[in-house]
Amino acid sequence: MQAIAFLSLLICLWNIGDYPKDERVGKYKWMTLVPFIAVFLIAFSFFEAASTSVPQGKNITKLVKVEDSDDNVLYWNLLINVDTDGSYDVEGFVSPADGRIIEVEPYSYEYFGQEASFTCWDEELDDHIRYDTIIYRQDVDVAIMDRVKSLGIFNVILYSLGMLISIYASYISIKYWQKWNKDN
Repeated sequence: MQAIAFLSLLICLWNIGDYPKDERVGKYKWMTLVPFIAVFLIAFSFFEAASTSVPQGKNITKLVKVEDSDDNVLYWNLLINVDTDGSYDVEGFVSPADGRIIEVEPYSYEYFGQEASFTCWDEELDDHIRYDTIIYRQDVDVAIMDRVKSLGIFNVILYSLGMLISIYASYISIKYWQKWNKDN
């Protein structure tokens, strides 16, 4: 989606650069519609990037489906520690009843979208029990502003500039249409 948004942004720049002359855009009138589409594509790309961005450090997930070694299905809020490269380790699960964190022993760093495994000490069985789950970036319970901050200031500025350019190119497209209607 970001590649399509970038291509539409290039066409927006082409429209802006050709405005007073009307040499290239006059031949390809469909290009005047692209800036309006670019506004939505860039906005969608920004919200998609923000919704899948996770801040580093300790985070709690939303309810995640977890299966134990006996194929029993549980739904837990997990405490995860997100590393700098997008990997994480599960440090515990949050008890739904009282919010108490029960620590677990992670096997290793896991990656979002791939199966994660961790063990928990069961006092009744006097044994470790293994749990498996898959955590997606959207499963992390983080405020949208924290997700935007984790994108980084450079990416936020790029998306903002892209949005402003596409809005200005939309204005230029309206000017093209007014000029063509005036000529006819």
